[in-house]
Amino acid sequence: MKKTVCFLMVLVAGLLFFAAYKDIQKGRDNAEDADSIITEDAENSEEDNVYSEENGDKAESENIQAVTTPAPTAEPTPAPTPVPTATPDPSYTVKLKGSTPVHSGPGRDYAFVQSVGQDGTYTIVQESTDADGKLWGKLKSGMGWVNITDKDTYFAEKSQVWAYFADKATLDGGYYERYNVEDSEYTKNIAFRIDNDVKNIRLTQLSFDGSSYKASEPVYKLAELPKDNVLVLGVVFHGDSTTYGFEFADVTGQVRKFSVSLSGKDGSLVFKEY
Repeated sequence: MKKTVCFLMVLVAGLLFFAAYKDIQKGRDNAEDADSIITEDAENSEEDNVYSEENGDKAESENIQAVTTPAPTAEPTPAPTPVPTATPDPSYTVKLKGSTPVHSGPGRDYAFVQSVGQDGTYTIVQESTDADGKLWGKLKSGMGWVNITDKDTYFAEKSQVWAYFADKATLDGGYYERYNVEDSEYTKNIAFRIDNDVKNIRLTQLSFDGSSYKASEPVYKLAELPKDNVLVLGVVFHGDSTTYGFEFADVTGQVRKFSVSLSGKDGSLVFKEY
């Protein structure tokens, strides 16, 4: 009897131990399943975070690119550069007397070239105004310049007279009379030309008394000067007040008198009949 009781007690204890063991094993399995679920959730969460970060970085990169890369601006079409319109030189005709003097430039200060030669109509291709306000025109032939303002005076019967600074071309070419009234480093060579034979040429010094000129004794004299020959006189102008007198008797016997001085404005030659 005692043996039976002991056997039963051992059996019951074994069953209780087995049941307890099963409960413990089941608890462990449940805990591992829970850990596995948590791990998967964590991994999924990490993948979601990685995906979110990648998408966030991509969006941020697109935003940065959108900010730092402005849309291309269309290049403005440049306005065409205006082409300057050249002002054409005048071209017209004038009637000139054969005795009209031709100068190398637009003014009596330029060298005398020759007379026009024949009465007729001539073409002017360029204009210029000298220091005295006289209009000059350039001949189409290229011969030189003529005084347009005074062109009609060359039809007068009296002799025409010209005075100008003698340039190198004048001094180096052609026949001329020459005399130095005063020889110094300030000497200026004045060329005189007359379109007719003249006599009793005289150069004087003039003084002005407020109403008229008074001439000194001649500082130079010449008995005659043939038509179109050039007379070159070397003179010195002592300041703007110095004035010389140039006179001669023309073919009619009339005595013509001229004053010769320098312009106080620009130093050009001033030649006037008085």
